[in-house]
Amino acid sequence: LGEHDRARAPFVAHAYVGNARGGLHDLVGKRGVAESELAPSGTVRVGAERWRAECAPGVARIAAGAGVRVVALEGLTAVVEAA
Repeated sequence: LGEHDRARAPFVAHAYVGNARGGLHDLVGKRGVAESELAPSGTVRVGAERWRAECAPGVARIAAGAGVRVVALEGLTAVVEAA
């Protein structure tokens, strides 16, 4: 490893440990909070991350501040329902 790689190693090691799928797939099933009204789209916060989100089929609206649960991903958009 080069000097630059050794300096970064402690910060990126978690990317190589644990669930092989990781990343976006871990988002499904997580709970968060609607940062804006979803009617039918807006933004949600899941953990420390902000995501573009859309209401799940059959859900017309989710109020800002309401709890949400991620039920699917469509590209980089979280599909959510009220939690």
